[in-house]
Amino acid sequence: LGATWQAPAADITLNRLPAGGIDGALDLALALGDQRARLTGTATLSPDATRTRIVARLTPVEPAALARAAPKLDFLAAVQAPVTAEATVDLGPALELQQARVSLHAGPGLLRIGAGSVPITGADLVASAAPDAIQLDTAQVQLRPQPDAAPSTLTASGTVWREQGRLVAD
Repeated sequence: LGATWQAPAADITLNRLPAGGIDGALDLALALGDQRARLTGTATLSPDATRTRIVARLTPVEPAALARAAPKLDFLAAVQAPVTAEATVDLGPALELQQARVSLHAGPGLLRIGAGSVPITGADLVASAAPDAIQLDTAQVQLRPQPDAAPSTLTASGTVWREQGRLVAD
């Protein structure tokens, strides 16, 4: 990415369980440019080593600030709002994806579109994935073009999957 992430504080714990398997926890203070965030998570390896579950949470960061600190993230420059993230990932015995779910929430801020910007009061995105498909469960943005105007809400959902060697969307 052309930038150095720093973790000024890190707390990582791994525990071997008496019946087999491993539990772990992570708590990192992160720094990139002027952005500070906290990444917390847990991981569990089943006793028979056939399943791994990872759950992670990231405190608010502003994507546009990340883009300023790491030029290869320039596609994030359009989002000038605090964004939190949560993810749950389930992996199989060879660490292959079984399923995943990602949730993003943006607070009030601006979306840069072309040479202008649009104020938002918030946004949410929830997506899930399996080995053969990605589903956009919900994408919702609440716009407020004028301070005294009622907010407008844009929503989207859909699915992308592989069929006969090509991608199909619904």
